[in-house]
Amino acid sequence: MQTVPTTLHDKMHALHSCPYFSGLDDAHLNELAEGMRLVRYERGEVVFWQDEACQGLQIIERGMVKLFKLSPQGRELIVNIFKEGATFAEVPVFAGGLTPVNVATLEESDIWLLELDVIHRVMSKHPELSQQVMLNLANNLRMMVGIIEELSFYQVTHRLARLLSQMTPEQLAGT
Repeated sequence: MQTVPTTLHDKMHALHSCPYFSGLDDAHLNELAEGMRLVRYERGEVVFWQDEACQGLQIIERGMVKLFKLSPQGRELIVNIFKEGATFAEVPVFAGGLTPVNVATLEESDIWLLELDVIHRVMSKHPELSQQVMLNLANNLRMMVGIIEELSFYQVTHRLARLLSQMTPEQLAGT
């Protein structure tokens, strides 16, 4: 893990692209940018472990991560895989508490870290940000309900057929 040098322009671009902050004006984004840094992780590196204190919101600039849980016997359950543009660590950022999952990189990845205290400070100064946060959290909940539905109601062969039917020709060529 190493911090990557960035400019204010880089930070503003990342914030404009993030669904939590895309509707904010530049003055608000400048406040958030004060608490941002870009971190490079090697493939297989752990970003954070379950039950750690949350550092802040994570935004994937480049690369891919897996969110996973470990059973007491050491079995790994992948909860989700996120690529460029995705965010994670929302639950402890916006609801408090510890991180609910483990996160590790699947390839070399550059991930923005937007510090927790900066987010809270800006949200308290600009409560209109809360509406955008609620909308994004609701979308995340819908996604998780869809995953639960898939796992609960469909057999593996049906889930695989649905996944393959949703893939682009380029994605299929890479399999």
